[in-house]
Amino acid sequence: MAKNVLKKIVLSVMLVGITFGSLANCFGKFALVRVFYNANDGINVGGGLLAKIVKTILFYIPFGFLMAIGGFIDFLLFNLIEFWSGSNPVGLNEYDQEGKFAKSFEKEGEKLTLIYSNFGARLDLTAVSKEGKSETLTAFRAQPGKFFVEKEGKLSEVAVTSQTVGSQVILKLTEQGKLKSSKVVEAKTLEDLELKAAGTL
Repeated sequence: MAKNVLKKIVLSVMLVGITFGSLANCFGKFALVRVFYNANDGINVGGGLLAKIVKTILFYIPFGFLMAIGGFIDFLLFNLIEFWSGSNPVGLNEYDQEGKFAKSFEKEGEKLTLIYSNFGARLDLTAVSKEGKSETLTAFRAQPGKFFVEKEGKLSEVAVTSQTVGSQVILKLTEQGKLKSSKVVEAKTLEDLELKAAGTL
């Protein structure tokens, strides 16, 4: 009788060990959990302490439950699909196999496209105005705070400065000390754009 109980315990431990061992390299992007996390993070209620309290309550009550279920589904289904096929059906906005990721924002006829390459080592930021004029800035993770423009196949450094005047921000792009372009945007619009861009990283 004791041998049967011991055999069952050893068999159970071996089964659990083999199952977790076979799934050990199957951890993927947990894209479904990120969807719930980003949904909670995108909630804007008031400001300051009130916003933090509301986000915290929503994070623990409905979103915590949803993230637990999402994590379970991610672990058992979507991450296994990603492991065997190389792509996650939920993580459509992730880097492809060549290390590229693109995200676009559009508002009032103006478009901003962020193209990450080499798994985020390089960022090409292209802004297209209502008139169709486009301008591309390049940034590198290894050189934080520096921006470049490409001319004749070569990158040259440019300076981007901002000045807040009331509820508006003046963005200036200078190259070799000369003003190349400027743009006036609402501070709230710029803040929203920065939050959206941070969410894509």
